[in-house]
Amino acid sequence: MIKRIFIILICFSLTIPGYAGNGDKLAQISMQINAMEKACQSCIDAGSYNFISCETTFYKQMDSLLNDIYKQLSFQMDSAQFEKLKIDQRAWLKKRDAYAKNKDTEIGSSGAGVETDQALAIHQKALFEKERVIELLKALK
Repeated sequence: MIKRIFIILICFSLTIPGYAGNGDKLAQISMQINAMEKACQSCIDAGSYNFISCETTFYKQMDSLLNDIYKQLSFQMDSAQFEKLKIDQRAWLKKRDAYAKNKDTEIGSSGAGVETDQALAIHQKALFEKERVIELLKALK
């Protein structure tokens, strides 16, 4: 049952909207994200009961991708654009930290078990990062 919940959640989160006209770089990054999500799902489907490890890997990959895209933008933007992005990113980081704290307080409250709740919280945090990646992708040239 728990495995099915994860599969359903991940299936709903797999699609990444295409951004026509933004070039091959966006397509490559979109494929990279899809591959990361599929790898996470394969880890879960393998019957491993260590969902936390599967989801932690996915989260770290999304966070790393977010940092890479941010760095790419720092080289592409003029100083005024990048200053605006830095302000926006700092605000987003505060939202992310609050979101993560909220998810961490929900652990153990679903009745599915602490480990399952932890894995689900990590997955939700990864999806939060994914949303930011998609936002930043729009700014890539």
